[in-house]
Amino acid sequence: MALVATKGALDSVAEALRLLGPGESFLALVSGSNRVVATGASVSDARDILLGSVSRGDIVALVVQGAVCSDSHFFLKSGEYSYLVVCSLYPLAKQAIVTGQPPLPSRRSPEAVLYAYTARLVRDGVSTERLVAKIAYSAEGLGAGALVWEKRRKSLRVYLAASGKTRICTRHLGSAALAWFTRGGSDCYEGAVLRLELVHRVPRIIIRELEKVLYD
Repeated sequence: MALVATKGALDSVAEALRLLGPGESFLALVSGSNRVVATGASVSDARDILLGSVSRGDIVALVVQGAVCSDSHFFLKSGEYSYLVVCSLYPLAKQAIVTGQPPLPSRRSPEAVLYAYTARLVRDGVSTERLVAKIAYSAEGLGAGALVWEKRRKSLRVYLAASGKTRICTRHLGSAALAWFTRGGSDCYEGAVLRLELVHRVPRIIIRELEKVLYD
């Protein structure tokens, strides 16, 4: 699940959090104070952190359950030194090992493979949008997400990508915007890459076709 919300949008965030199940969760949250509030939390903690954060400022959040995740700092294609959280709904295919070339002892670790693959693509100048699309395509046709925090420009955004077996649903909730993965949903997007961000404190969702992001 990805969420962007303006300060004080407590009802909107509470509604979004009803989509979260009871299982354990990986949470990466960047608040209006432009700092990472938490990484690695239970769903119950995620609820408290998100509601507490939006009461103090705008938030951009990525909440993932049962996924493979990696986070680190990189110089992105823009040249910005950024904090990047990348998550995959499924371990990546063997081709990601060939591309990323993680050390031999780490090749059985899905997180290490994801990190090595991400680092290689970022180093090669791949945009975050295309990075997420390629990870979704490699993750058994499922999906991927990324949270980007460009420190100097204080730019915050979240990307989600869905390949063949997964769709992305979206919803505007007044002062918040929400996107999440699903296996059904006739009104949801398949083969798509979404970017969620706040533009002048207005939630915005931008949608592109996965194939165009991959091959244009």
